[in-house]
Amino acid sequence: MLVPALFFLGILGLLLLLNKYYKYRFTSIFGIGVHVLFFILGAITFNSYNQKPTFYKNGKYFATVLETPQKKENSYKSVLILNEFFNPEKNRIIKTKEKVLVYFEPDSSIQNLSPGNTIIFTQTPQFIKNNGNPYEFDYKNYLERRKTYRQVYLSSGNWEKTSLRNSFSLFILAEKTRNRLLDTYKKQNLDENEFEILSALTLGYKRELDPEIKRVFSSAGAMHVLAVTSI
Repeated sequence: MLVPALFFLGILGLLLLLNKYYKYRFTSIFGIGVHVLFFILGAITFNSYNQKPTFYKNGKYFATVLETPQKKENSYKSVLILNEFFNPEKNRIIKTKEKVLVYFEPDSSIQNLSPGNTIIFTQTPQFIKNNGNPYEFDYKNYLERRKTYRQVYLSSGNWEKTSLRNSFSLFILAEKTRNRLLDTYKKQNLDENEFEILSALTLGYKRELDPEIKRVFSSAGAMHVLAVTSI
């Protein structure tokens, strides 16, 4: 990353110099330099985005809740961002940034969790794997494209909510805003299907969307309407 960054700064400096002492004969050089500059910037951004986080284990995790826990059959599903990891062997806290899928054991304390809350736990997240069935959906690759590589199941008593505050996050702000809008929808006396479809189309909220509704949209050739909304 250091060499491309230095090359980028070098090209940028050259362009600024050419701009200051601009002459017509420098037009081609300036144009080529701009193209090279944006190419390098794209390469740096691509490499940075696709760089995997460091996967820490056997310690204490400090995490932020990104999504409101969604009730499943035997658990509550959400997404965490690991902010810090306490390494007991080196007795120090390490900064990190890893998105983790989490399943909470059903408990009354789950109702108090909302986006932006921080929790502490010691259970080491495990790498996500497919079931290995023929022609199955590649769930592992699906999550990896969304920068999620591990998951963790937290049973009651194995995690603790803290009063720590996090820095400003657009993602958390957007999640909170969407939750307020969902509450507004719920007050409009809509039936369950109407609420689910309206939430999906306007807010991209599909976590509670009935599979039967998806099938109907697919049969009608209108699945693309739901597909353009966020996951």
